[in-house]
Amino acid sequence: YEKAVGWDGRIHSEGRRISLALGEPAVRLADVRDTVRRHLADGWMPAVIVEAQVGQVAVKQTSFVAFTDAKKNSGPALFVRVELTNLGEQPFIGPLAVEVRDAPPDPFEGSLGVEIFNPPRDNTSSRWELKNNMLFRNCRPFLAAGRKCRAGDDPADMVFDVNLQPGKTTIFDLVC
Repeated sequence: YEKAVGWDGRIHSEGRRISLALGEPAVRLADVRDTVRRHLADGWMPAVIVEAQVGQVAVKQTSFVAFTDAKKNSGPALFVRVELTNLGEQPFIGPLAVEVRDAPPDPFEGSLGVEIFNPPRDNTSSRWELKNNMLFRNCRPFLAAGRKCRAGDDPADMVFDVNLQPGKTTIFDLVC
């Protein structure tokens, strides 16, 4: 499956978009577009790094795709690391939400007569459930977190409770 990272850190994977929202009210990286910087690790692929600042918190999202076994028998997985650093003088206490949404329909789908650029889209409705720090879509694993999280108001949200002291950094790892 095709995986891509947008200018604002939104990840496109399997017909879904994964994005970050920090704090209450939620601020997405697209909301602080003047602070967003995007580059490639070591100046080349495979890792995409998106950095931004939401209030007093610096956000660094690093993502790359790799096979999950040495023999490459399984499909590739997307690995994402989110680092939050408190640049302020006060603690940051608030949520970090990882939001999963269906991608909008492709406006060019079917216009070429042959769909060579876009894999077939899974148009089944999404039923989301979070259990054991893993987000399931229609009973199949979609996104796993390396630390404790809870469901958000939307069933497709993974929410981490952040308590970040001044000058400190915390890390969140995800696999899709």
